Amino acid sequence: MNRPLLIIICDFLLISLLSLARFDQQPPIESEQPEMTEAEEAQGAQDMMEVLQLALEQERQSKEDLARELQDMQDNLQNKETALQEKDTRIEGIQENLEDVEQRAAQLQREREMLQRQYDDTQKNVAFLQEQYVNVKQEARQLQEDLTTTSVTATDSRARLETIESELQVRRQEAQRMQDKMDELEKERNEAEEQKFQLALELKQSQTTEIIIREQFDAAKDEIKTARANVEYSRDQVDLARREVDLARDEVMIVRQEKERIQEHAEELAEGVDQLAQKSEAIRQDIKDNTPLAANTIYNDFVENRIRTRFFAARSGLFGQTIDKESETNSVLVSDGTNVYALYHVEGTPFQLWQAESDWEQLTGVVNRGQKAYSIALMSFIKADPRLLVVPVGAQQAATLGGKIYTLAADPFKFQEAVLVGAQEGYYGEAEFKLDPANPKYVKMEKRAFRKLVGKFSPSKGDLVFSKTGELLGMMVNNDYCAVLSSIETTQKFRFGMSVLSEGTGRIMARQAVSVSALPLHFQ
Repeated sequence: MNRPLLIIICDFLLISLLSLARFDQQPPIESEQPEMTEAEEAQGAQDMMEVLQLALEQERQSKEDLARELQDMQDNLQNKETALQEKDTRIEGIQENLEDVEQRAAQLQREREMLQRQYDDTQKNVAFLQEQYVNVKQEARQLQEDLTTTSVTATDSRARLETIESELQVRRQEAQRMQDKMDELEKERNEAEEQKFQLALELKQSQTTEIIIREQFDAAKDEIKTARANVEYSRDQVDLARREVDLARDEVMIVRQEKERIQEHAEELAEGVDQLAQKSEAIRQDIKDNTPLAANTIYNDFVENRIRTRFFAARSGLFGQTIDKESETNSVLVSDGTNVYALYHVEGTPFQLWQAESDWEQLTGVVNRGQKAYSIALMSFIKADPRLLVVPVGAQQAATLGGKIYTLAADPFKFQEAVLVGAQEGYYGEAEFKLDPANPKYVKMEKRAFRKLVGKFSPSKGDLVFSKTGELLGMMVNNDYCAVLSSIETTQKFRFGMSVLSEGTGRIMARQAVSVSALPLHFQ
């Protein structure tokens, strides 16, 4: 019941009490006014009923107003609860953003600390490089002196070789003269043989004449004596001829022996010359193997012989759209002594080493050098590191491409320094490297020791590393370590073509990612 209705009822009861109350104890005095009739009482009751009905109507109206107000309050409460939930959601999002911001702030703080350390390292490197400047000049002077000494040694070896070649030429001329003399002696021997035959014939004739003379002995003794004298003379001539023949034989034997001695001497001399030539070639090769090339020479050699490869990969997306990826990278042709390969880092290809890599449906690749090109049919990972791939290149394709085919370094640790070439960015420089006894397949490139830098130098994955003699030492697998290639042994293979979904490149990349994660942390 509301307050206005209570006030009205209270007023009505107060009026009724006042009308019925007596304010004195005196006996009633008959009033001159007439008493209320039943009609008037009925009228009063009717008025009371009307007042009560009016109050009831007002009460009902008040209840309806209260019900509407309650409904409005419930609606407002519902809206407020909805708004409160939205605010809670926004608060949660703000809290998540706040956490992200806090993490980002922590990351930025770590990066700031890392940059500060790098700045300190850079300052130390500057001081170190300044200290190394004098050492480099001294090394340059020492290298110049060594080069002068090597040049003098090579000149002496070349002079000795020319002297030996001249002596060989003289010996050959002497051998030719002796051969001509032997030919003349052989001719004289033939003439002596012919004279011997003539003398033998004359001897036969003399014997015949002696028989005739003996038959005619009795008839002509004087003729027999004369014939005997002739026979004796003929015998003397025959003996003389025989002695001349024996002498000719002895001379021929002496000439033959001299010829044999000359031939043996010529063979020994030729063998000595061949050995000297082999030693000279070995000396040249040893000088070449032990004479370090300049970084400019190695980089220029790379620029003239590098190959460019363009990859294209495509597959269908989740909603039917085509997803394609294209990449381009530089590399070189390298031989392991048996086969020829083109060497790549996975970062230079369309592939990614991670567990959720999808299968590519199309794979194409074109290797070109200048105007010569050929298409890739097969690609393989190699055992040296899960991030390195090779493309086999046949002899015909290698001949088509032309250029130098690099060999693997036979003694990669002969020099303490190597030449690192940025295959994509065009920078290069010399750097020291350190061996890891626990992992001999990798060497760490000392960034602080880089010198003779050319270009904006920031070593990264896929950079090529050459020995100081120009052979290929390996490839950078991350920003610090180089995988040393002592041989090329392939592992996982997959085809290229317009329909390669069955190759399962996603599974292959996932397995390689597992192999990389199994490496020590600093090699990953």
